[in-house]
Amino acid sequence: MVQYTIVFIFSYIITKTFNFSLSLYYRFKFKNMEEKQLKLLRALAKKIKSEKKERTNVVASLQSAKILTKGENFTAHLKNLDKVFANVE
Repeated sequence: MVQYTIVFIFSYIITKTFNFSLSLYYRFKFKNMEEKQLKLLRALAKKIKSEKKERTNVVASLQSAKILTKGENFTAHLKNLDKVFANVE
């Protein structure tokens, strides 16, 4: 009985230690992953911001995203944006 108790205690300690180490590893790994993703997103945003945008490309992009119709009006679920952009030209 004592042997089983000692084995159980050791296995419990090893399991907890392993889980803690694994937890630290994943925290470190995902933190680094998150930092890398942020760097990539910043670089992508900078690239997109520096690109010259033509009206036809912007309209095509908004149409493919189902924001504008082929007649360049807002789609039904975004009709309220007509009020916002009514005076913009």
